[in-house]
Amino acid sequence: MAQLSIDTTTGRLTVADGGFADCSGLESIRQHVWLRLQIFLGECAYDVGLGVPWIQEVVASGTAPERIATIFRETIIRTPGITGITSGPTLDVDDNRAMQLSFTATTDEGLLVFSSPISSKPVQEID
Repeated sequence: MAQLSIDTTTGRLTVADGGFADCSGLESIRQHVWLRLQIFLGECAYDVGLGVPWIQEVVASGTAPERIATIFRETIIRTPGITGITSGPTLDVDDNRAMQLSFTATTDEGLLVFSSPISSKPVQEID
Protein backbone atom coordinates (compact mmCIF):
# COMPACT_ATOMS: atom_id res chain seq x y z
CA MET A 1 0.00 0.00 0.00
CA ALA A 2 1.41 3.37 -1.01
CA GLN A 3 1.44 6.35 1.29
CA LEU A 4 2.56 9.95 0.93
CA SER A 5 6.31 10.35 1.09
CA ILE A 6 7.84 12.54 3.79
CA ASP A 7 11.30 14.09 3.75
CA THR A 8 12.51 12.82 7.12
CA THR A 9 15.13 15.57 7.34
CA THR A 10 12.62 18.41 7.20
CA GLY A 11 9.36 16.63 8.11
CA ARG A 12 7.68 18.02 5.00
CA LEU A 13 5.74 16.11 2.36
CA THR A 14 7.86 15.25 -0.68
CA VAL A 15 6.86 17.00 -3.91
CA ALA A 16 7.80 15.60 -7.32
CA ASP A 17 6.61 16.54 -10.81
CA GLY A 18 4.24 19.18 -9.44
CA GLY A 19 2.47 16.85 -6.99
CA PHE A 20 2.96 14.87 -3.84
CA ALA A 21 5.17 11.78 -4.09
CA ASP A 22 4.19 8.32 -2.88
CA CYS A 23 6.32 5.69 -1.20
CA SER A 24 5.73 2.01 -0.60
CA GLY A 25 7.52 -1.16 0.46
CA LEU A 26 10.64 -0.83 2.57
CA GLU A 27 10.66 2.97 2.33
CA SER A 28 7.11 3.07 3.68
CA ILE A 29 8.14 0.99 6.72
CA ARG A 30 11.23 3.16 7.30
CA GLN A 31 9.09 6.27 7.15
CA HIS A 32 6.52 4.74 9.53
CA VAL A 33 9.26 4.03 12.11
CA TRP A 34 10.54 7.59 11.75
CA LEU A 35 7.03 9.01 12.24
CA ARG A 36 6.43 6.91 15.38
CA LEU A 37 9.68 8.18 16.86
CA GLN A 38 8.46 11.76 16.42
CA ILE A 39 5.26 11.30 18.45
CA PHE A 40 5.28 12.29 22.12
CA LEU A 41 3.63 9.72 24.39
CA GLY A 42 0.02 10.82 24.94
CA GLU A 43 0.04 13.26 22.02
CA CYS A 44 -2.19 11.16 19.77
CA ALA A 45 -5.79 11.69 20.87
CA TYR A 46 -7.13 8.42 19.47
CA ASP A 47 -4.34 6.30 21.02
CA VAL A 48 -2.68 7.91 24.05
CA GLY A 49 -0.41 4.86 24.43
CA LEU A 50 1.22 5.59 21.06
CA GLY A 51 4.48 7.49 21.05
CA VAL A 52 7.81 7.84 22.79
CA PRO A 53 7.97 9.03 26.43
CA TRP A 54 10.31 11.86 25.44
CA ILE A 55 9.53 14.13 28.39
CA GLN A 56 8.82 11.40 30.95
CA GLU A 57 11.98 9.36 30.32
CA VAL A 58 14.16 9.97 27.24
CA VAL A 59 15.27 13.53 28.02
CA ALA A 60 14.60 13.31 31.76
CA SER A 61 17.57 13.54 34.07
CA GLY A 62 18.81 10.23 35.39
CA THR A 63 17.25 7.86 32.86
CA ALA A 64 19.65 4.97 32.29
CA PRO A 65 20.97 4.53 28.72
CA GLU A 66 19.72 0.93 28.80
CA ARG A 67 16.18 2.14 29.48
CA ILE A 68 16.37 4.62 26.60
CA ALA A 69 17.54 1.84 24.26
CA THR A 70 14.61 -0.31 25.44
CA ILE A 71 12.15 2.51 24.75
CA PHE A 72 13.40 2.87 21.19
CA ARG A 73 13.55 -0.90 20.68
CA GLU A 74 9.90 -1.26 21.78
CA THR A 75 8.80 1.60 19.53
CA ILE A 76 10.57 0.05 16.55
CA ILE A 77 9.33 -3.51 17.08
CA ARG A 78 5.71 -2.35 17.51
CA THR A 79 5.76 -0.66 14.11
CA PRO A 80 3.65 -2.55 11.53
CA GLY A 81 5.88 -4.34 9.05
CA ILE A 82 8.83 -4.79 11.43
CA THR A 83 9.43 -8.46 12.24
CA GLY A 84 12.63 -8.24 14.30
CA ILE A 85 15.66 -6.15 15.19
CA THR A 86 19.02 -7.58 14.16
CA SER A 87 21.27 -4.81 15.55
CA GLY A 88 20.88 -1.69 17.64
CA PRO A 89 19.29 0.59 18.27
CA THR A 90 22.11 3.00 18.98
CA LEU A 91 21.56 6.65 19.72
CA ASP A 92 24.28 9.20 19.03
CA VAL A 93 23.95 12.72 20.43
CA ASP A 94 26.24 15.45 19.14
CA ASP A 95 27.44 18.63 20.87
CA ASN A 96 24.28 20.49 19.76
CA ARG A 97 22.10 17.74 21.30
CA ALA A 98 20.98 16.54 17.85
CA MET A 99 20.11 12.84 17.94
CA GLN A 100 20.81 10.19 15.33
CA LEU A 101 19.20 6.75 15.74
CA SER A 102 20.61 3.72 13.94
CA PHE A 103 19.43 0.10 13.80
CA THR A 104 18.95 -2.81 11.43
CA ALA A 105 15.67 -4.71 11.34
CA THR A 106 13.98 -7.45 9.39
CA THR A 107 10.65 -6.46 7.85
CA ASP A 108 7.88 -7.86 5.69
CA GLU A 109 9.66 -6.16 2.77
CA GLY A 110 13.28 -7.17 3.50
CA LEU A 111 16.17 -5.83 5.57
CA LEU A 112 15.81 -2.25 6.84
CA VAL A 113 19.00 -0.34 7.60
CA PHE A 114 17.88 2.78 9.47
CA SER A 115 20.10 5.73 10.30
CA SER A 116 18.25 8.98 10.64
CA PRO A 117 18.13 12.12 12.70
CA ILE A 118 15.34 12.11 15.27
CA SER A 119 14.39 14.81 17.67
CA SER A 120 12.16 15.55 20.60
CA LYS A 121 10.77 18.69 19.00
CA PRO A 122 8.17 19.15 16.27
CA VAL A 123 9.74 19.14 12.82
CA GLN A 124 6.85 20.63 10.82
CA GLU A 125 6.78 24.40 10.69
CA ILE A 126 4.35 26.77 9.07
CA ASP A 127 6.00 29.35 6.84
